[in-house]
Amino acid sequence: MPENEAPVEIKEPAEDVPTGSASDIKIRIKPPTTSKCSKLL
Repeated sequence: MPENEAPVEIKEPAEDVPTGSASDIKIRIKPPTTSKCSKLL
């Protein structure tokens, strides 16, 4: 279930901020996403 929440949260802000701000959001979401992937591995 946590995996489904990650993509949903990224899609919401990404669509809301289609401007340069999207880059900031992607970087902020990247660290937590990698941590979850590492735990799964």
